[in-house]
Amino acid sequence: MAHPSNSGTGLPLVLGSILVLGGLAAACSSGGGDGSKPTAGAPAYASCADNPDIGPGYDFPQPAGAVASWVKDPDQARGQARARVHGWWLWIALNQGGASPLWRGWCTSTQAFDMSGGGKVGDSAPGAGGQPLGSLRRAATEAADPINLPAPIYTVPAALQAKYSQCWNPNANGGYGAFNDGPTYQNNTDIMVAGVVYNPAAYKWIRDNNLYKSATLNGLMPPSGGIAHTQMGVNSVALKPMMWPVPANGYSALPVWDQKTKSDIGAYGGYENQKVWPTAVALTSSPPPGVPTQNVTLQLNGVLDATSKKQVPANSYANATVVGTDQFFAYRPDLTNMDPCDRAILDQSAYWAYGGSFNPGDALVVVAMHVMTKEQPDWAFQSFWWSPTPNDPVYAANRPIVPNAQGPWQHYLMASTYGFPAAGSSTEWPVAFNPYIELAAGHPVETNCMNCHKRAAWPPFYASPPNASYLASPGPGALDIFGNDDAIFKSLLTVDNLWSVSDRASPPAASAAKAKAQTAATKAGGPAAAAR
Repeated sequence: MAHPSNSGTGLPLVLGSILVLGGLAAACSSGGGDGSKPTAGAPAYASCADNPDIGPGYDFPQPAGAVASWVKDPDQARGQARARVHGWWLWIALNQGGASPLWRGWCTSTQAFDMSGGGKVGDSAPGAGGQPLGSLRRAATEAADPINLPAPIYTVPAALQAKYSQCWNPNANGGYGAFNDGPTYQNNTDIMVAGVVYNPAAYKWIRDNNLYKSATLNGLMPPSGGIAHTQMGVNSVALKPMMWPVPANGYSALPVWDQKTKSDIGAYGGYENQKVWPTAVALTSSPPPGVPTQNVTLQLNGVLDATSKKQVPANSYANATVVGTDQFFAYRPDLTNMDPCDRAILDQSAYWAYGGSFNPGDALVVVAMHVMTKEQPDWAFQSFWWSPTPNDPVYAANRPIVPNAQGPWQHYLMASTYGFPAAGSSTEWPVAFNPYIELAAGHPVETNCMNCHKRAAWPPFYASPPNASYLASPGPGALDIFGNDDAIFKSLLTVDNLWSVSDRASPPAASAAKAKAQTAATKAGGPAAAAR
């Protein structure tokens, strides 16, 4: 396959060079991350904002007109193929650098929404961690098929609450508490360790335009009944990486999505549901020679069903295929000087997955990642997940041949959505989701990334009084095509597809205390997509 070109003409590309970066926490902890005051008149950026962006040679950025030409191509299959090739090149670019890929040097949401003014590491914005503020809480609900399905509730043992008491956020409304976000990791309130990461362009746009402050967003609000919009900067990139813990010695059971469930099952379909995810791999750092299979168990300690009345049983997998971490983008976090809130998130993940703490030598593997790029007004969406069968004819389609690309990037599958309508439809987008992200957060199968993210708006649902017209019923369904001026946005400010702005900007003063008391796991619902 010919490599794409930045001009969209199909001319060959040569892989560009990218500096090898240090780990995310290390890259962001020096220069501006020590709490010191920035020099007068100097940009209040953490050092992570000075790390390299995607370099030349990776088909990025594409001008909006080029992306529009793909979406409007009369030959839709040709346009979709071009968009998918672009998505694969983004995946290659993000993961160059071996064990320290490009994206791990970028800024996190904790830095972007820090209220000290310096974007420093170590402080979550008020209410930023441990709240039910994920996008699924805003998705429209259809009477016959609710988008936000009741999900399991992950409870944290008292010993961990006490060990990391400075990070613990109790719930004042009768629910279950949760840990705050750390400087590097966001609390997804389930086994997966989440991140929200911005490229330098996106981070600087948020900081320069004060989009981390409620006062700024409140000042942009429309008159009653009107609709207002705010935009992110061109070529912004927003990522949501999702990691899974692997012990230094032994195995971690990772359920694998088999691509067989094509329609909604009428119930929660996350990886805890063994009927929907019947198989798993036995993940290990060093596969023993001659040991092709292993009996493994996903412990699910302290996980309750959606009613909060029953313990979810452990999932056992006989003769699971043994898979080494070398098949994943993987790394071993340095626990020596790790922020306690990051460490708390790792420990709870290991407790739920394999019944112990996250210890030195344990690894994180990237199981999934959302990749959003502001190359057109409504962004380009692609999402990746690991698969033991990486040559699936649908989700591996249009993968280019790039001999010099580093790492096991070809072991991942991709869904993408750029605005193409579903085949044979002018009113719906196609089904496009990441099984490890959407299904584990209560989405049904038949949903679309663009449909969900387009609903992001301010004020957030926890504002006082609550403002949730994007929940209005009747409203757009999970696959319906709708615009930024839809009636669901009356009296609201849209925040350009970024739930992280709505979720993490400092909340209105009247509801700050209430927001801080909210948690990501309550008796009314299960794990939220805490970092959209």
